[in-house]
Amino acid sequence: MHRFNEKFNLNQPITQRQNFALGWTLFAVVGAAVVLFIRTRNHPNIPFIRDDEFSIASFLIEITFVVSFFVTALGFRRYTFVSQTASARVQRLQATGKWVTRLAIAFATGVVVTTASVLIFSVVGVALRDLWLPDWFVLIGCIGYTGAFTYIIAYVISGRGQTWLLFLAAGIFGGGFLLAILITPDLEWWTRAISFLGDDTGGIFFNMAFIIAGLILLAVLQDRILDLMVMREADYFQAPRLEWLHALLLALCVGTTGIGLFPFIPNTPQFVLHQIFSNLAAGSFILATFVTAQLLPIFPENIHYPSGAFGILAIAMAIGHYVFHLYNFSALELMLIGIGSIWVSFFFGMTGLYIKEHRPDLLES
Repeated sequence: MHRFNEKFNLNQPITQRQNFALGWTLFAVVGAAVVLFIRTRNHPNIPFIRDDEFSIASFLIEITFVVSFFVTALGFRRYTFVSQTASARVQRLQATGKWVTRLAIAFATGVVVTTASVLIFSVVGVALRDLWLPDWFVLIGCIGYTGAFTYIIAYVISGRGQTWLLFLAAGIFGGGFLLAILITPDLEWWTRAISFLGDDTGGIFFNMAFIIAGLILLAVLQDRILDLMVMREADYFQAPRLEWLHALLLALCVGTTGIGLFPFIPNTPQFVLHQIFSNLAAGSFILATFVTAQLLPIFPENIHYPSGAFGILAIAMAIGHYVFHLYNFSALELMLIGIGSIWVSFFFGMTGLYIKEHRPDLLES
């Protein structure tokens, strides 16, 4: 076994994060000022909100998306450790995975933050619909918003890591699912399938919950598998077929995202794709529960069987619905989502404990 001899710093580099945030703040403020000056020329007064013309609210929403997407893409896990002793292949995988992770989180962050800003400005706009402000006041206010928002998101996102993302995914998925249930006019959705929530008034929340949760899981699990590959290269454990588990976890994430990308609309091509991605997610999860114990020898003996027990439980639940008709399909889906979420947390926690014990540099502090 190779000794752990790479230099690392377990403390987040606060000064570097501050410099990163200040640099992006300056860039965003200058860019926003130039764009705003061009778009408000010959308009001495600007409305707060309008549906068919330039307004303060529309500009701030645009700024929110652009800043949250690009700052997250360049700043997420910016200062986390990257192994220099792993093989060239693993280092390439790390480099590729880092950008896959960043883009996934950037999209998720951009959508969530922008959606929140749209809701906030829409509510505020009801009271301020007739408000017009002078261009100089708008310039100062928008620059102030851009500067404050950019600094906060750049500083926060550059110091976040895998654990934070897992909680974020759970919060977004649970919140989106709950909103879809509260908003839907179809009170009989639970008698058929939860996917019917994606095809009515609350569909945007249901579908975005799956899309964003899938993307965040992609980032978290991709990072974790790559960390394990670094340790395998250093002979901490033997797992020649770890790539099989990697493929199954990626399929789980792609399937989860696809459920939201292609809403459940019967008798359409989207319906077929929705079914394909749903089955991909469920099948990948069940296989991963068994494969994990066989291909990842870092788990203690008493943990091997509980991992496979999740898969056995999922199969038993399916039998309970399809063979014995003990509950409807919606109940089966909800139970599978529940045990799937618990298993992902279980996998993340167990692998995290092992990595923290042997290579804490690979984890965020």
